[in-house]
Amino acid sequence: MARNKLAASRSNFPTTAYSTVSFKPTAGRLVLAFVLSTAPPGIGGLAALSPTAASTNGVTWESLGAASPADMQQVRLTGFRAMARTDVASAVLTFTFPTLQGACAWSVFEYDGVDTGGTNGSAAVLSPTLQTPSGTSYDSGRNPADRVTVGAIALAGNISAVTPGTGSSEVDKEPAVSSFGGGSGLLHTQDRPASTTAESLRWTWTPKTEAAALVLDLKGAPGSGPEGDEALLRQYEPILFMHPQESFFPSDAKRYLEHCALWRAQAPFDAKDSWGGLGSPYPRAPMIARDQISARAGEPGTTLDTPANLVDTPAEERFLELGGWKDKTEATQQSVTATSTHPYADRGEIAKRYSSVAELKDSRFWYHGEVFTQQRLRPLLDAAPESDVLGRHFSALKNPTLLCYYLFYPAHEQPPDPTSPFGPCSNVEAKEAGACGGDWGCFAVLLEQDDGGGPYTPSYIGLTGEQVVLPNDYTIKRPHAFDDEGRINMTVERWRPSGTSPLLPDVVADHPKISVARGSHSMSMTAGKQTGMPYTDGTAPQDCGHFDTPSMIPPHPGEPTIWEDLAVVLAKMAAGGILHPLGAVVGMVAGLVERFDGGLDIVGGPEPGLDNPDYPAAGSGLTIKPTDVSLPEFGSQVEDWRSQQGLDVQGRRYDFVVDRTTQKWWPSEPGSPAPAGYRGRWGPRVEDDPLGRRAGMRFPDVPRMFFLALADGKAKSQL
Repeated sequence: MARNKLAASRSNFPTTAYSTVSFKPTAGRLVLAFVLSTAPPGIGGLAALSPTAASTNGVTWESLGAASPADMQQVRLTGFRAMARTDVASAVLTFTFPTLQGACAWSVFEYDGVDTGGTNGSAAVLSPTLQTPSGTSYDSGRNPADRVTVGAIALAGNISAVTPGTGSSEVDKEPAVSSFGGGSGLLHTQDRPASTTAESLRWTWTPKTEAAALVLDLKGAPGSGPEGDEALLRQYEPILFMHPQESFFPSDAKRYLEHCALWRAQAPFDAKDSWGGLGSPYPRAPMIARDQISARAGEPGTTLDTPANLVDTPAEERFLELGGWKDKTEATQQSVTATSTHPYADRGEIAKRYSSVAELKDSRFWYHGEVFTQQRLRPLLDAAPESDVLGRHFSALKNPTLLCYYLFYPAHEQPPDPTSPFGPCSNVEAKEAGACGGDWGCFAVLLEQDDGGGPYTPSYIGLTGEQVVLPNDYTIKRPHAFDDEGRINMTVERWRPSGTSPLLPDVVADHPKISVARGSHSMSMTAGKQTGMPYTDGTAPQDCGHFDTPSMIPPHPGEPTIWEDLAVVLAKMAAGGILHPLGAVVGMVAGLVERFDGGLDIVGGPEPGLDNPDYPAAGSGLTIKPTDVSLPEFGSQVEDWRSQQGLDVQGRRYDFVVDRTTQKWWPSEPGSPAPAGYRGRWGPRVEDDPLGRRAGMRFPDVPRMFFLALADGKAKSQL
């Protein structure tokens, strides 16, 4: 956010109108004008007045307020704001008073990188405040770490010296002394950068006098930094309806990471001998023990941000582990020993820690937000393998900005459909088929904006979760796209399209209502049971989770293929007169052979992987909502979002706005030629997991998923 000076001067001649030099404001920038006026000459008692402001190039000036010192009405401070939407000509700015004034001074300057919403710069100005101090100093108390602060002060009388606080910068200093014996004063303007080290915005002057001050903060444009991103993210903050039996809630990913252990894993990743150093002696140890990770420089613990801790290659990766593992009897396995087994993440232990560890318990009801502006999206999509398709749909949008609300759940559950042909699934394999530690979801909103600024308009909404299919034809799916590992799916729909009933999403102000399915955390804009598909085509677990996938996996060297095994079994059964008819039971026979005899490694089958998640109604379980929203339908169990900027907990800082350059627990920008940041898994690797379905998830490339789903909808004429 840069400042550009436009006009500053004074006139000591009494008149009713004063004009600046001609200047040209830049379109889309916030222009501020501060004016000091003094009382006219004459017999005492006359007061300085406030002017109106006007220019001949079509720019409209709005007042920010005015004040005179409490005990001295001979000087007055007035502020104005403006913003040109399009290119305009140079023009003078004229301040017109209702009666004669003794003298006038002005300071006019502009800022880029501000929020261009509202009218005449209204969205870019936050909390303008007038004060009337006296003495030799004034401290506004404004010291935000994530916003620029601007101030103007009118000091009465002949001022010999005035200085801003440490870290702030003087903009203009203009004395005004009436030539004919009227009032006198000095106008001083300054700004303070977004900083954690600069003093609060303040002035010190001599000699002692009365004053009037006007101080305000600037709101940055989305994508220009936390100050701009936070306000836009708050505007579309979701209202989540959680299932009454839900065990895990959206939580702060940084606090989760700080309590985890960081492990080294080498290929093959689903073998415990590959964890903690291939071939190392047992028991194995993590690279960083639990509760010892430092995610930010200068904070307690062992830093995450080293090359060794951030390795991610086809041969070696990193994973986080919070609750340990459990074996097939569901006994916990907290150590990796020569005799231990680790087929599943221990979600029960994770839940215990979130109920007993204060830092984790307090980290719940938190989301992380990221804003992708048009300028940021273009190179991301250009770097994607599908750049031609994505670029075509991107170019059809009007100044798009994508808001991403990342929802981190400490664990994920995805059992097979209980209506499977194999009957209700109560076995451990079914409960654990798609379960893992470390689960990522995302709610996204695509905004568009007319050329020249103006308000943002939402046009599309994206929700992670199961593929949305027709109940009677699961081959027809709504617009969607999976991440590269086939773990996280995003569905995209239009935002409240006209001509539809009901309009979805249902909103309170701009906050959408979203129902979250139990365990899987799949999201929907409507409540009730819905048919979905959680897996990519042809990869659904079979026979109540006894088989990870129906697809072919190469046999071990020297072993017969699955079809050779199956042919032998079928031949024997046919010879015995058991097989009637052949085609109807092939999948089941293969399943029985593996399930009970252990003779097959993996098997194909007829199950498409349909699911019927129950999306909770409003108020049926816990509601997580923005702080300024409240309705009776939310029920009795309600929590406000706790996401905030600059939260300090025992010497650690927590922010909800994503900054990939300073927050190293996020991967670097998607498509970066030199990937950096943490790109590993947010839950533990497990044994005998050929598809990596029970391993912790990676953080997804949401912009690419969103635009792939958008392209899918356009190709199918669904959007």
